[in-house]
Amino acid sequence: MRRSPMAYQIKDETILQGLRYLARLRHKTVADVLRDAVRNEVDRETGPLPAGERLGPLFAKVASLRAGAPAPLNAEAQKQQFDELWEP
Repeated sequence: MRRSPMAYQIKDETILQGLRYLARLRHKTVADVLRDAVRNEVDRETGPLPAGERLGPLFAKVASLRAGAPAPLNAEAQKQQFDELWEP
């Protein structure tokens, strides 16, 4: 069942001015500008997440693991420890 289009009345003058200005810049109608804006927002909400947002939880996990990890030993200190363990 197809619904008939519903009309909306925008009472916020700042939004109306912005829509009109953008329509003039793009040589489009106000309805086209509004349609594009809504489409872009829907795409942004439903589209794939940017890499930073996808990897954010992983970076946070790595950072929390690093915070609790002991400081790495340098090569000389490790060699000395192994030498001490293997000496009779």
